[in-house]
Amino acid sequence: MSTFQAPKGTYDLIPPESAKYLAVREAIATPLRNSGYGYIETPASRTSSCSRAVSVSPPTS
Repeated sequence: MSTFQAPKGTYDLIPPESAKYLAVREAIATPLRNSGYGYIETPASRTSSCSRAVSVSPPTS
């Protein structure tokens, strides 16, 4: 039987803590939404090959 293990440094939000998290998130999101801002969600985790910094020089004229 295979077992799954969460990546180091992560955790699950489960009730009743998840309800508190969602209430705070909604309290922050409501005025932003009313001001015209939209929702953006970035990746929850990245592999080491995706998290390397890349330096890009601006084009020269």
